[in-house]
Parts: sequence; C-alpha cells; structure tokens
Amino acid sequence: MGARVKTISDEMLVAGGVHELDPELLITTAQAAMLLGCAVSGMAERKRSGRPPLPRQPGGRGTKVSYLLGEVLAARRSAAAPSNVAAKKAQQDHVRGFSTFTSFLAEGYLLDQWPFVIARGRPVDFIGSLAMGLSDENSCLWLTLGQYLDELKLSAASDEAASLNFRLERETDEALGPSRAPARI
Repeated sequence: MGARVKTISDEMLVAGGVHELDPELLITTAQAAMLLGCAVSGMAERKRSGRPPLPRQPGGRGTKVSYLLGEVLAARRSAAAPSNVAAKKAQQDHVRGFSTFTSFLAEGYLLDQWPFVIARGRPVDFIGSLAMGLSDENSCLWLTLGQYLDELKLSAASDEAASLNFRLERETDEALGPSRAPARI
C-alpha cells in the first residue's frame, strides 16, 4: 500500500485563502478544472498539448490522477497575465486616446469617443468649435464614432431635404409667375 497523500476537500478549496495553502497539496482533476475555469475535459486537452499543470499519479501508473495545488495556481496566474498578443491589444485599446480630431476619424473604432458641440443641428468637433465663436446655448457631449457618423448622416439628410424644398418652392414660383405665386410670410 502506497504512502498517504495530502489532499483537500472541495469545501476547504472554495472557502477562500487558497493561496495560503500548502502548494504541495494534491487536488483532484475536477478541483483543478474548477480553479482554472475550464471543464474536466479541458484538463485532458491541457495534458495532450503539454500545457501546465501536468497531472501526477502519486500511487503509480493506473492510479488516480492528481494535480499539485501550487502548479494549478501558477497556471491560473499565467493564464490571467496579459502575455498573449490579443490580451495586450485589448489592454492597449482600453487606454487608447487621440490627440486630434483627424486621428479620431482616421484611427478610431466605432466605440471610441470624442467631445462634440451640437451647432445648428450638426455635431462639430469641440476643439474646432472653440474658434467658431459659438454661444453657450449649444450643447456639448461625448459621442462615439458610430454615433457621430449617424448624426452626420441625419444632418446631411436634413440639409438635403431643406435644399430640395427650397428648389421646389423656387421652381414653383418661377412656373406660376410673380402674379400667381402664393404669398410667403
């Protein structure tokens, strides 16, 4: 009969303070999967790909598979560290900033924000608006690039409709002549 192996119950493992426990404690495959946030089948995939933590069989071949608590916690820390390219990019995207409105338009993502002033129904770059002498009555707000583009489309459609309406009125007046044109106030 093999030597007695130190193990821990599920209750003790989830009670907190797991980092204060002896790193040489052996935990089950289900416990390791729980700490790593993966399915038990994910542990077999980790083993096949050679990713830590590697399983142990303290009783020898054909006995129950266990994992060292310290190795599982180290694997969890390394998985949480922003060491891969996608994690670093996500971290960089989170702190992205733009120094000019042009860089915001050229490099911005749809959820990136920029300050705007709504002047005459159209969003205007806040910094550029300072030179325009707008009144305090204009509202200032942060818009995402997506919101800005939507607002710009709406204001362009409104401008186009107003221009079309003006042209129609002028052409109607010209067609009717000065004596039959409706009175405008």
